[in-house]
Amino acid sequence: YSDPLDSLGERTHASPHATQVDVRIDASDADGRRQVALIEVKLSEPGFGECSAYLAAANDARHICRRPGPFGADTTECFQLRNHDREHRRRYDQFLGSLAASPEAPAGCWFRTTSQVMRNVALARVLLERGEADRVIVALCAPDEHRVIWRQWRQSTELLATQGVVFVALPADIVLQYHEDHEG
Repeated sequence: YSDPLDSLGERTHASPHATQVDVRIDASDADGRRQVALIEVKLSEPGFGECSAYLAAANDARHICRRPGPFGADTTECFQLRNHDREHRRRYDQFLGSLAASPEAPAGCWFRTTSQVMRNVALARVLLERGEADRVIVALCAPDEHRVIWRQWRQSTELLATQGVVFVALPADIVLQYHEDHEG
């Protein structure tokens, strides 16, 4: 799933890329509350995507990337939010709102090495704010043995706790039990 309205302000003429999740499931609970599950599947990837702005040769604010906090604690100068100085600004911070620090916070910008989880949570908040859901579940499906991705998931989800979003771990081994073809 990718937001057709590009509420996060990611798409530009130079880069049509927007945040995508592997699976979106819409449902209602017994009380009629709308629930959306956004599921990221990581079966063979080595980790979550790094911040493209941090790695960009044109990043004139790499010093911001080295500062602690969300977006290096400077949403004005963050090259990621500046959308690589293209047509318009990205809006991740506006949808995430205020985030609380954690003892597990990484050195430097919180999203420098795991920006994909942040973008998925921002997308979840878009769905909430547009009234498409009363609650959004952001889930990771990965093999139990993939220790790196689960460590990144735990660190990221601690930092991204926000109203209306619930984080769920879906170990791939458990998901496989519900499929006839275990190799598929």
